[in-house]
Order: sequence, then C-alpha cells, then structure tokens
Amino acid sequence: EEDEEEDDYESEEEVRMTIEQEEELVEALIMLVGKLIATHGSAIDPVLMEKILPPFLTMIDAPVHPTQARLGIAMLDDVLEIGGAKCAHYVKLLLPRMLQSCTNTDSDLRQAALFGVGLAATMGGAEFGPFAHEAVQVLRHVTGQPDARSEEKESATDNAIASLGRIVALHSDSLHPSQVDQVWVEWLGDLPLKGGEAE
Repeated sequence: EEDEEEDDYESEEEVRMTIEQEEELVEALIMLVGKLIATHGSAIDPVLMEKILPPFLTMIDAPVHPTQARLGIAMLDDVLEIGGAKCAHYVKLLLPRMLQSCTNTDSDLRQAALFGVGLAATMGGAEFGPFAHEAVQVLRHVTGQPDARSEEKESATDNAIASLGRIVALHSDSLHPSQVDQVWVEWLGDLPLKGGEAE
C-alpha cells in the first residue's frame, strides 16, 4: 500500500513537472510571437493564422489541463495587446473563446479571459460591435456574483469591471440605450478597482 501511495505521488510530481516545463516553453513562444507581431505587423498574418494560432486555439477548446487553456488565452491577449488595431480582424475568431472562458472555475484562466475581453473592446473597433451585447452580459454576470470580491476572484472581477467600462465607452452604439445607462450606474458602483494591476 505504501508503494502504491509513493507511485501515485511520483506520478503526480511527474505530471506537475511536465506541466511546468510546458508552461515555460509556451510562455517563451508567446513572447517570441509578440515580438514578431510588433516588428512585422500584418506581414505575419498568414503564418499566425495557419501555423501559430491553431495549436493555441486547440489548447483553449480541448485542454488537457487548465494551464493549457490559460496559456492559450494569454496568447490571444498578446495578439490583441501587441498587435493593437492591426489585429482587429482577429476579434471574431478570438473573442468567443475569451467570453466562454470568463466564467471558468480556474481563476487564472478566468482572469486572463476577462482582461482579453477589455483588450478586444479597445483594439477591435467595428469588429467588436456584434459581440458587445453578449460581452456585457457575461461581464455583468461575473461582477454580480455574491463572491465576486472574494480574495480569489477580486483581480478577475476588477478585469471584468475595467472591460465593462471600455465596452460602454467605446461601443455604446452597439448597445441599447437603457443598457448603457444601467451598466454605467453599476460600473460606477463597482469602483474603485481593488485587486488587479493591469486595469
């Protein structure tokens, strides 16, 4: 029985180490892709669409471990943050995955996705408009949870609040006027931001 427990521990330790190594490798790749986007702009689009993004989208759509999905979302965040408005055409591909991850039970994944929604609102221009209503609903759901200000969820909640402000400020024409007024009132009530540093 002790041998079985020791084998289980060693197996869990091997899995943890493998995940950590994969995480380091993927984070290095994310930094590299960010530099390629920054230096080559839209010239990298064919390679990004055909070779680089598909494995990251698979990491989000069918993760073996929550860390994979978080790393996939981190890549999407970087594409939007570094590429800026030049990457607006990616919004329709990336944003649905971000919105789906906003309510995930993994706090790191949820936080990265909520941050990404704000980036998409800021960088997406007209491409974001069709998603504005759904994004507002998802973000209001996150901020309206009874435990939204718990220590575990506070940074993610701040990302949701910041993203809501960006959407209403930049895409109010894509929302119903009564929704805009209601969100502004809720948004002001949620200030100041308390947990996040990136907002």
